[in-house]
Amino acid sequence: MRSMKVAFNARTLSAHQLRGWSRYASNLIRELSYLDLEIYLFSDRPLNEDLLKGVQKEKLKVIVKRGFLYVDFEQRLLPQHCDEHSFDILHCPINYGLPFRKNCKQVLTLHDAIEKAYYDQFKSLAEKLSLGHLYVRGLHKLSQSRSDRIITVSEHAKRDIVEHYRVSEEKIQVIYEAADPIFQKEIKETREDLQRKWGVQGDYLFYVGGFEKRKNLYFLLQTLSFMNPKPQLLIAGGGSEINSYRDKVISMDLQDKVKFLGWVEDEDLPLLYKEAKALVYPSFYEGFGLQVVEAMAMGCPVLCSDRTSLPEIWGNEEGLFDPTNGKSLAQQIEALVNDSGYEKSLRDWSKKRSQDFSWKMTALQTLDLYRSLLQSR
Repeated sequence: MRSMKVAFNARTLSAHQLRGWSRYASNLIRELSYLDLEIYLFSDRPLNEDLLKGVQKEKLKVIVKRGFLYVDFEQRLLPQHCDEHSFDILHCPINYGLPFRKNCKQVLTLHDAIEKAYYDQFKSLAEKLSLGHLYVRGLHKLSQSRSDRIITVSEHAKRDIVEHYRVSEEKIQVIYEAADPIFQKEIKETREDLQRKWGVQGDYLFYVGGFEKRKNLYFLLQTLSFMNPKPQLLIAGGGSEINSYRDKVISMDLQDKVKFLGWVEDEDLPLLYKEAKALVYPSFYEGFGLQVVEAMAMGCPVLCSDRTSLPEIWGNEEGLFDPTNGKSLAQQIEALVNDSGYEKSLRDWSKKRSQDFSWKMTALQTLDLYRSLLQSR
């Protein structure tokens, strides 16, 4: 009996950095390559070899063929590839990317419904009717309708997809993501290395992530500004938006308590999580909340927003706060700083909860989904 043949629309693996969709695809494909599968990666751009580290290359075939436009690759070349190789499954891991013409079972990973559930409320009618918006919305709708099964990454994301995209609940399966393998390795660096590299002294809270409005970082800074004493906060992340936050820190007289680390490489994150008093994550909307899982993998306590998927992923009422109520967050921080028993409780829970997330488990559950699809023929 031959191995199952699975094709991926792998365009996201041409990215220069491991972020978001490319991180999901890279980790999933690596773990699938150790299972009984033949894997083909199709792209209209050369793939970034750094995103294929750890993959069993003998189980993998990469085919790059550029179309006239991306949509030509997706709608003409991709089904041609599937015709030529007689695949069992075509899987697209990036919310869209499946062709209209089907010649095998098709799987879509739809990470969340954030565009409709959150961002649409801030868009003008002109933006919603623009060609670019309608083009992207059309590609998403096509993939949702042509998929035989949809994977999403949390029960909250599933509920949003059902509500906002009108996808049948029976079509969707929740399979959690996990932290990258780098968070499973033993850390040799010490607190002294942290001080040498970043100039960090004393206890600190940690934030890592984006700076867009939904991440709610301004709320975190506001909360710190009225606390007494004020805890130290390290902020990791890059992008042009960081400059406006630097100005806010100065205006709040927090420059002695808030330190911007800029873009932090993945290999430096485990130590920052491990030595932190807690990860503080005040986001309004997350489909999954990868930083929470990274923190848990390092045994780092988590204080996170009680919105969207975050309570589900953290899995504990302790550590949750209302992201619109500074007093709610301040109380959590003060309890963590002043009560060693509370800190230990959060740290112990973090270590325990981290066992519920692994890329090997994600891959095995994904393989089970593939098999169930083929049995339904």
